[in-house]
Amino acid sequence: MNWSFFQYVVLFLITALLTFSCGDSLKEIAEGIDLSRDISTKKVSLRSDVSLKAEVQLYHKLKYDTVNLYKVDVSVFPFGISSVSRVEVRVDLDGFSDQTVFFVPGVWIWGNKFSLTKAYSPEKGNLWIFREDRLPVPLVIAFDKGKVFAVLKIPAKFDYSVDPELYKAGDDAIYSTDIAGLGFDARSKQIIINLPAYEYPLIYRRKILNPYTLSPIDTFAVFDSERKISFFVLKFSARDFSEAVEQAWKISFDIYDKEGIISAVNHQIQKVEEVLLSLKEYFKKYFVDDFVSGFYSFVETETGKVVTNFIESSFTGMSVFNGNNSIFIGKKFGDVELVQRGVKVINSWIDNAREGEFFWDCFDTSTKKACNFPPFFYRDSFFTRRNFETLLAVYLAYREIGDKRWLNEFLEGVSAMIALQNEDGSFSRRYSFSGRKIESEPSGSYFAVPVLIKAYEETGFSDYLRSALRVGRFLVDLAEKYEYFGSTLDANSEDKEASMWTFISCYLLFKSSYIPEDERQIYKDCARRSLYSSLSWFFIWNVPFSPNQKFYKIGLKTLGLSLVSVENVHVDVYLFFFPKMIFDFADFLDEKDRSRIKRMADIVMLSAMEVVPTLRDTKGSVLGIVPEVIHQTWWDYGVGGKGSYNITSATGWTVASLVSAIKNYFYSPDF
Repeated sequence: MNWSFFQYVVLFLITALLTFSCGDSLKEIAEGIDLSRDISTKKVSLRSDVSLKAEVQLYHKLKYDTVNLYKVDVSVFPFGISSVSRVEVRVDLDGFSDQTVFFVPGVWIWGNKFSLTKAYSPEKGNLWIFREDRLPVPLVIAFDKGKVFAVLKIPAKFDYSVDPELYKAGDDAIYSTDIAGLGFDARSKQIIINLPAYEYPLIYRRKILNPYTLSPIDTFAVFDSERKISFFVLKFSARDFSEAVEQAWKISFDIYDKEGIISAVNHQIQKVEEVLLSLKEYFKKYFVDDFVSGFYSFVETETGKVVTNFIESSFTGMSVFNGNNSIFIGKKFGDVELVQRGVKVINSWIDNAREGEFFWDCFDTSTKKACNFPPFFYRDSFFTRRNFETLLAVYLAYREIGDKRWLNEFLEGVSAMIALQNEDGSFSRRYSFSGRKIESEPSGSYFAVPVLIKAYEETGFSDYLRSALRVGRFLVDLAEKYEYFGSTLDANSEDKEASMWTFISCYLLFKSSYIPEDERQIYKDCARRSLYSSLSWFFIWNVPFSPNQKFYKIGLKTLGLSLVSVENVHVDVYLFFFPKMIFDFADFLDEKDRSRIKRMADIVMLSAMEVVPTLRDTKGSVLGIVPEVIHQTWWDYGVGGKGSYNITSATGWTVASLVSAIKNYFYSPDF
């Protein structure tokens, strides 16, 4: 039914009569939620109608001293045989002011104030609703001057919705799904859940260089029997926004654990060996033997065909990092050829792919020159993130082989980077090879500390430690303000990797015995803050896929995978040192936090290994690569959409991520 026709039909919008079961705690429930005032519902019906009933009760399975926790069930009953309708639940934020800050994991973070040019820009309005399968946790948090009110949904279990691009603006989409929409209305101070998901003010469709969006599509579902929308209401206090996110994540994890949504993890060393043997094929199949050697950066996901002639030092290609990994894999499986390839990669980049002390970002095997493919690669300049990653790779290769020349080249490169450090301790995004600043955003800062710490530990040279502490203090300030942005070079927005590398940096400084105890405690607090910011990007539920989609057929689970940024809203396997480091950091937390974090470390490690194609199960890809872009929602990265891999894979970094994570988690940690 077309919406223009539907305008002639009177919409049946009512506020439902709500009931609640008090049990033996009427007073406490009434103080927490006055249903007659705080929860409202409405219905939009195309055909027939539905009735609604809401029940709220204290959630007795968990006890917190400082948290009010309630379970709400909204039951939807069709009139007649079936009804085609949409149901919306709004929860009022009683007593919250115009200064309220909202948080929706993975899509709306600290007001998205660093993403004004992106699809999810605050300039587009104050009312936002997102599809549930875009969210690592179906959670909306409101924070206002120490008060926290959050709504956590019991996640969806089935989805037969179709690509929204099949509908034109003004169409009515009738979906068979229990994927809901979650969001907030900052003007009316309400948290919103609707079923089926109705996204507003836009549907974020894809991002290549510029966001591509669709207008909202009016969505309806067939209600032919009683359906429930179940969610939890969390009320507690927090000192700041960062603590609000931390506490809400912990409570969400505990609830999902109690409800059986988070499954147990059982690592088997045979599985680890199987995955490493499969990844070994990457170093066999995609090696480039040239005066600058490496491994191809981009291949087709389903065929394994090489897409570009680029080999990239770091970031998406990780050729130098994979030189180190080739040495590790070769030593582990007694493959001398892989060890020799890794050595050749490291030497060739040191000898032939630098301007002064700074590495090229990328080598074009067709032109035999540095890549020139703006805005990703520039022949006359480099990104500080890539240079720090390359330096770290050279150092880790030195640790594998013990070649003193590599250590010396590493130290000279670190000294050259220190000369670029800003007065506030940060490192800007991009420089010319002569050292002229080109892009001033401080996104290179996140990747500096591991390099600087290792340089100091090898030499005892105070300049390295002084530089590490300067950038460390800069990161502490970002963590206190919950500002993690701009670290992914193709998505200059709020992102996961900024959180993860802030955690890695602060954890390494906290662990450093040569730093005064009082200062180490500052870094411990920074590590804790950035840890929970990082974890908010990781799925703690399994998105449902339709039986006709690849991910349903291969049994892909999203639990433990993670979103990328508010601009790139696919999931991937970015881990590197993170699982091992959070597992170790958990020993410095209290008992309950320790158990939760160690379990989460196991979950993210296993989930990433489950994506790896193996001889036993190629997972819809090809042996030797790890798919990069995993579409968990109808957003896509240029092709595919929900339930599919993107057609191409920046497979260099995915292999580097998994080999590094497995090595650190199960064998010999680098830090």
